[in-house]
Amino acid sequence: MFGIGNSAVQAAQVAQLGTALVALRLGRAARLPSGCVELVFSAAGQARRAPYSRKGRDESAYAYHPGPYETAFAPFAAAPEIGLRLRYLADASDPRVAQQRFDLFLFSEAGDALAIDALHGAVAAAVRDALAQGTLDLPACTTLDEWHAFRAGLNELLYTRFGLTVDDCVPVDLADAVDYAQVLRARQADMPGAQVRAGAGEAVLASESQASGADAHVAADEPVFTFDEVHGAAPDVPVAAAAAPSLGCGPAAADAHALRRLFLELPAWSAGVRALDLPAGQLLFAARRDVLQRCALAALDVNTMPSLAWAAPDRPAPPALQAQRAAHSEAAVHALDQAWALLARWRLAAPGSADHAQLLDDADRLTANLAYHLAGRRAVSEGGGDQRREPA
Repeated sequence: MFGIGNSAVQAAQVAQLGTALVALRLGRAARLPSGCVELVFSAAGQARRAPYSRKGRDESAYAYHPGPYETAFAPFAAAPEIGLRLRYLADASDPRVAQQRFDLFLFSEAGDALAIDALHGAVAAAVRDALAQGTLDLPACTTLDEWHAFRAGLNELLYTRFGLTVDDCVPVDLADAVDYAQVLRARQADMPGAQVRAGAGEAVLASESQASGADAHVAADEPVFTFDEVHGAAPDVPVAAAAAPSLGCGPAAADAHALRRLFLELPAWSAGVRALDLPAGQLLFAARRDVLQRCALAALDVNTMPSLAWAAPDRPAPPALQAQRAAHSEAAVHALDQAWALLARWRLAAPGSADHAQLLDDADRLTANLAYHLAGRRAVSEGGGDQRREPA
């Protein structure tokens, strides 16, 4: 009965591929919807296109639907009525690379299942963060040339970060879909000191929003997006946490997910930086060498990271220290996400451009942040001041 139940659950999930789920880990062979692709991952994370029946003992299998998928979100928090509508898909495999970026994304972040809403939230968060960090530029009153530059950066960002190809991107008006009262409540939650002053103003705005909503008319053929679809998931929510809520239930799960991502993705990011075509010059060569050395040390640090639950072999770590360590792990993953966005911008730089020096400075800053948070993950006391040292 247990096996039959598992088969029924997997069959129900497989039927949702392309509609509610993007990808699903397969526990047994299944009949997939049309257009789905099966991947078999080795224990080392190398993927090959193969059916489940060719999976080895220590291997795992995924099935995913390439799409296309469509979402709308507001790229700027200060203008929730101005949005972007994206249509993207996981494109065919690129024979020029040893490992497809979308394959790495699935193996590193998907967990047991990747929901479409989780992927939409991750894409929206990546675009917002890139705009905030300056790796993407979308100025007001955008000219045609500025829009083309933004589209090129967006295409490269989503491909470098997720392995997704942008099929279409258009600006949309989200004014009718935005609940401004809810926006104010979310901002009030971020500013505890303004709760008393904002209470009365929110009530007035909520009543006005309801009154105007009664008179508003939306065309029948125009899609209506909910607030969650417009704004997506929070930037600091991992994709797997939204796809599988069990991963976000405690610091241990969050820490394990973050360290897994760092273990799998840092070598891939280093390979991408190493493949860049830099202008000739000893200074740029030395700067890139330093960045790659720091990234290699960070990867070694991840590979030898101590257990979350222990401060020493004979001393368990208190819950507060475990939460602090997990927070450092998640901050290190956020630095890695920014490094992927930087790599996307770097790939668009002309070989002889003077931007490479600034991009190397940004890469040096991000790898320094990564090293700092990994050192915080190794902390044996709250605050990270009492570090264990080998005897001299």
